[in-house]
Amino acid sequence: MLTSDNENIQFHPASFVVPAHSEFGFEVIYRPLLQKEEISKITLKSPELGDFLYPLTLKGIAPTTAQRVISLKSQLGSELI
Repeated sequence: MLTSDNENIQFHPASFVVPAHSEFGFEVIYRPLLQKEEISKITLKSPELGDFLYPLTLKGIAPTTAQRVISLKSQLGSELI
């Protein structure tokens, strides 16, 4: 289960199951209404493994300078730099 403390963040797919010894990717969609920078967090909750907290620094930028795709990879429980 994925949750966020920011109402402008959505996930695709909204829910999923990852089988043992496999990988899975999901998309974090951030669509702010204002140009601003804010701090937020995503929590990945697993009944078997516990909770994993990922802090985010989000930047809303003008549509003319926005990048189309940002891809991040991280092992479960590790930090993204």
